[in-house]
Amino acid sequence: MIELSNEHDFYAKFSSIPYLEKEVEDILILEAQNGNKKAQNKVIFHNINAIIEIIKPCKYNYRYDENDLFQESIIGMTRAIQSYNHQKELKFRHY
Repeated sequence: MIELSNEHDFYAKFSSIPYLEKEVEDILILEAQNGNKKAQNKVIFHNINAIIEIIKPCKYNYRYDENDLFQESIIGMTRAIQSYNHQKELKFRHY
């Protein structure tokens, strides 16, 4: 489990999580599309940097709560996993 002591640590800890190789990610996505929640969670975990990069600039915009944006991004990624077509050359994080 990642232990966080302040906001800077939040981004720093997640930035050290590597992206998966496309082949591995495609296998996990197929498993997730067939109902494997562990595979889905692993795909989300290894793509958390994509979420962080999207919401980080919004943290100074007081119209949006950073935690809400993070949660909405996780929901969006879950939906994207279900609709992703691994046969395309596009990496999941660019989908």
